[in-house]
Amino acid sequence: MSKPKEHIDPRVVRTRQLLRDALIALIHERGFESLTVKDITERATLNKATFYLHYKDIDDLLIQSTVELQEELVTAIGLPMITEATLTSSLLALLVLVFEHFALYKDFYDVVLNKIGTPPVIVAIQNPIETMSQRTIARLHSPDAVVDQDLIIRFMSSACIGLMQRWLATSADRSPKYMAEQCLNLLAYGIYNSLRHSQTEKENQPNE
Repeated sequence: MSKPKEHIDPRVVRTRQLLRDALIALIHERGFESLTVKDITERATLNKATFYLHYKDIDDLLIQSTVELQEELVTAIGLPMITEATLTSSLLALLVLVFEHFALYKDFYDVVLNKIGTPPVIVAIQNPIETMSQRTIARLHSPDAVVDQDLIIRFMSSACIGLMQRWLATSADRSPKYMAEQCLNLLAYGIYNSLRHSQTEKENQPNE
């Protein structure tokens, strides 16, 4: 039986959001390296004591904010039952939810992926993607498969993050559904076949 989610005081949620929004706005304006806790609390109209009630330092604010948003994503997706018969449609639906989440928090993810990109932040994003990938791969992976399961999972998560970075930096006018379809094509066809398949060939294949 799963443990009920702990209730968080709405005032705490609001305070954390104010600090997160202040951090992102200031990084856009000044960059990350020169920021101080005082800069963030003044922008958020909070005092430093309030900041330290929630976070140890600015790095902690950044990482915990990333973790909280990833938890929100995992909750939204839930535990999709993906089988071989429904693989394409189920993966597409899952990827659409992922890209919609990143679009909703575009400013935050653009900063953490394209302007900072420190290993702890990347790991905080990569871990839930790998967890979701593992649930799918575990059901479908054959013991005789030519690529190890752990390498497939890392490839999928790294590919998704790479596409996110590119999309947020240069192509956010493309819809989450479009990006989900592009990601699925890469995962389903591989790089070589994605270069060779035409859109007509893909549309003529039977739907799953």
